[in-house]
Amino acid sequence: MKIFFHGNNFLVFLFLFFFFSNNFVFSLESSPASTACASTLTATPITQIVIVGVGDVVRKYYSPAFSSLKKRFGGTHNFQVTFIDSSKYWKGNAQLEEKMKGVIALVREWGAEYLDLDTPADKIKIDDLRPNHVVVATPDFAHVDTARTWLQHKNPPQHIFVEKPLDTNIKKARALLGELDHHDARVLTLDHYRARLLPTEYQLKLISDLLGGGVASFKYYFLEDKSGADPSFTPSAPRDGAIESEIRTKALNSGMVMDGVPHMFPLLEYFGKISSVRIMSVQAAQYTGVDGDLNKRTEIKGETYAHIHFKFERRLKISNAGSEMAPMGFADGELFVGKGIKGVRALGTEYDHNTKLLEVVGVNGNRVRFDLRSSSANGNHATATLFRGDHEEVRFDLNEKPYEVFFEKIITGSFLQDRVALFAEDGERMLEIMDRAVSPIIDTAILPVYPGGVKGRREAPYVEDLNLPYLYGKEAN
Repeated sequence: MKIFFHGNNFLVFLFLFFFFSNNFVFSLESSPASTACASTLTATPITQIVIVGVGDVVRKYYSPAFSSLKKRFGGTHNFQVTFIDSSKYWKGNAQLEEKMKGVIALVREWGAEYLDLDTPADKIKIDDLRPNHVVVATPDFAHVDTARTWLQHKNPPQHIFVEKPLDTNIKKARALLGELDHHDARVLTLDHYRARLLPTEYQLKLISDLLGGGVASFKYYFLEDKSGADPSFTPSAPRDGAIESEIRTKALNSGMVMDGVPHMFPLLEYFGKISSVRIMSVQAAQYTGVDGDLNKRTEIKGETYAHIHFKFERRLKISNAGSEMAPMGFADGELFVGKGIKGVRALGTEYDHNTKLLEVVGVNGNRVRFDLRSSSANGNHATATLFRGDHEEVRFDLNEKPYEVFFEKIITGSFLQDRVALFAEDGERMLEIMDRAVSPIIDTAILPVYPGGVKGRREAPYVEDLNLPYLYGKEAN
């Protein structure tokens, strides 16, 4: 839209400026069609983004990403971010209140707005918001409730992005799907691991060609340990829980399957179909016998470790396009998720204490290893390494700042084309699969004793050291 004005119409210009200022950013440029004193007023839409939730993910990832994008975009892509939270959950807790106020101050530094659901004046502002996009970053159990609130808002957004998982309650997820059309872009699920791995078309072709066009097997590791028992390892935080630093105990109460497995599915979608995943067997446990006390357990209520074997329908070609690719038989999959696990001995000490790894083997025996850690042991970025036989052929960096990639694609409007987020039915299918994976864990009496622990310091086990019963699958019989 262009509006021409002359010096005598300056009051008209001011009126138009303030009328549109809440929704547009203006720039003045010379107009060759006008006289020397005439100018052109160009209106650029502002992308309005609402983030529901203000916690660690905002402090560590969202805030730095938006701050960086503000500097990178300059005036080319304009956006405004509003953070919404409910202070009743943290006011009154001195330590938590100090932390949350720090996060709020942090996001305000680069121009974001903060609104409190428990403040009447802010509640009115929230009701009047007109967001283009809403990102749900609340605790997992509130994901669906929050998404439905914004679907029913008087000014519903074009898109609602829900952090993994879609919810912890599969019934709530199904109820949400009942309100959506097939592949309804109003509600999408996101996971930063997909944005971290998001390859270019050239990189996708390299991977696809190396693997012979399809995968034979898929292994995913999501293992963490912060014990401090290893003299060569300094934990990021002192242990304050039964097996490690459990500052995320409440978030992990649904178990490690619910916490770690959702990262795997968006990665699997590059190589196969989420809807085809079938659980074949489950080994899982919640450790007992911590610190030599047979009755002492972790503070996490769900399983603290799981090894799951599954099968999935592989794609004829590896691509971002996903559903456009024809299936070509089934591939084997394994995933390992756990807290208080040192790592995988076979991978080497480089991956000890923080194993975030995806290894894919092609139908021809070649393989690709994706190191998904934010920084590897030698200080390099997350990487993809392509092996032809035992020979390393190609290595390239993955996205160092996946949240920045994700938000950039939201602001520029390319998120659907690049599939950095998946449809809600994919999220619901993930919950169905995880529900099947955790359902056998019923009788805690059969779970094994935690191997070690003396006065808060112990040597965490490798995956190979665990001899756990099968709780599901033909091996359990």
